[in-house]
Amino acid sequence: MSAAHQRRDAATFHELDRRFHGLFVLECGNREVVDLDRMLRQHLEWARAASRIRSKVLPHSLAQHQKIVAAVLRRDAAASQAALREHLDSVRAALLEPFQQTPS
Repeated sequence: MSAAHQRRDAATFHELDRRFHGLFVLECGNREVVDLDRMLRQHLEWARAASRIRSKVLPHSLAQHQKIVAAVLRRDAAASQAALREHLDSVRAALLEPFQQTPS
């Protein structure tokens, strides 16, 4: 992921991001979360295809992922939650941005 990020290779980063999220969700061990992730991922794929989210999220995603993993490895629930919230808020903002702009 780091190499794709440094090259600003959005397509490769996106694929690795998809794998990261899949593994992260699978390792949580909660079947409901896995099912919810699959459903949401289908919608996110459509949204990514319909927007320029990659260019908006790519600069921040790697650092956010690193914060999430570091907090999980430390078993720091509060830091994990905060890092996940930051990442989700960032992605949500990037997804909604095209719909919030007023036409000129």
